[in-house]
Amino acid sequence: MISPTPSRRRWFRFGLKTLFVMVTVCCAALGWLGVQLKWIRDRHEVRAHYSHMLGENASCVIPSRSVPWSITVFGEPGVYLILTKSNSPQRELDRIKNLFPEADILEGGADDWLESDWFTTQK
Repeated sequence: MISPTPSRRRWFRFGLKTLFVMVTVCCAALGWLGVQLKWIRDRHEVRAHYSHMLGENASCVIPSRSVPWSITVFGEPGVYLILTKSNSPQRELDRIKNLFPEADILEGGADDWLESDWFTTQK
């Protein structure tokens, strides 16, 4: 009886250095992805907080401005204006500015917002 000849399939071969480089590239890409997704999640939390601050029917987050490209890839919408309370701590305002670099931030009560220079210059 004739024994079948083993197939001469050639497997892809690579060295240990190549493996380390590929693992490093994958980890860097996944790390960047994680940072961008956390940024988007934090933006959603802030938007939800400030959208409900004025009540159920009022919104103090006005959308539609371009966002940084790194989160545009994931379909994140831009924010044009964020209205905050007049007694917001500076740390919170800095956090909002870091999360929404494209947005204008106005502090104050509802009457202050309508009388501010921002609304008169944007018409």
